[in-house]
Amino acid sequence: MKTFILMLFFNFTLLFAQDTGIVKYLPLKTGNIWIYNYIGSSSSGSVKLTITGTVINNSHIFYNLSQTGTPCACSFNSYSPFLTQLNSGIRIDSSTGNILWNRPGTCTWNLNESFLDSLKMNPVNLVNTSCYTTSCQDTNNQNIFGTSLKTKLVGLPVPTYYMFRRYAKGIGLVYSVMGCYAGTTCVYTLRGCVIDGIVYGDTSYLTGVNQISTEIPDKFELQQNYPNPFNPTTHFGFRIAEFGLVRLTVFDVLGKEVQLLVNEELQPGSYETEWDASAYPSGVYFYKLESGSFTETKKMVLIK
Repeated sequence: MKTFILMLFFNFTLLFAQDTGIVKYLPLKTGNIWIYNYIGSSSSGSVKLTITGTVINNSHIFYNLSQTGTPCACSFNSYSPFLTQLNSGIRIDSSTGNILWNRPGTCTWNLNESFLDSLKMNPVNLVNTSCYTTSCQDTNNQNIFGTSLKTKLVGLPVPTYYMFRRYAKGIGLVYSVMGCYAGTTCVYTLRGCVIDGIVYGDTSYLTGVNQISTEIPDKFELQQNYPNPFNPTTHFGFRIAEFGLVRLTVFDVLGKEVQLLVNEELQPGSYETEWDASAYPSGVYFYKLESGSFTETKKMVLIK
């Protein structure tokens, strides 16, 4: 009987054991990038989040996030994938698993920080703040970019004003939804990301493509990037002579693809795009333009 009780306790402990790699559910490192598609009640689009640097406050390191693109509109406000305005740094408390903003407010965790989520919650846990109660809905494995990863869905289950975020281990925030007043909603889904220099999914939104001329060129052409050498941003010009799928890809010296800059069908014309290499180390890189039977590759140098 004692053996059975001990085994039962051991199995129950394993079931609800906390993940020791909790900070990996939101990898905070300067240069990491996430690209999201969103669908709102009245609009759709894409945004990019980039960790641009750090700031120290009250002996804690916070990571600053910048947002590119027009965020989803919900009721009378716009929201990022974190469903709040990105005007302050963010950090994870490794002991509690709490995600905290570098700002005081009405929903404060203490005098200096505001609470967002707790990554250590299990489906039986609740975390109470001065404003609301947040909970963990599930800890299911999900297929993220072709790999089964541990995830946590946490959020605020209030019928008239709900919000949920799903975090995947090793990737970060992969999904978020907000139900606003007047029946409006915002749903963000991760499209691609760059984590510690490794590319996942579709990151072609990172730069965007600008058409600078509609005059039809007589041939395909890939121009030399400028500036070259560069740090950390460089520009690419190219000409498309026929309508079709265009791919512009960056490779390292080993031939490994590190960034897909363009992957879409383009009309004939002259175009320009850019690459922000903040997340990559110094070195020699190659970029290749492909369209139909046309292929051309050029070399560039990143110096930091």
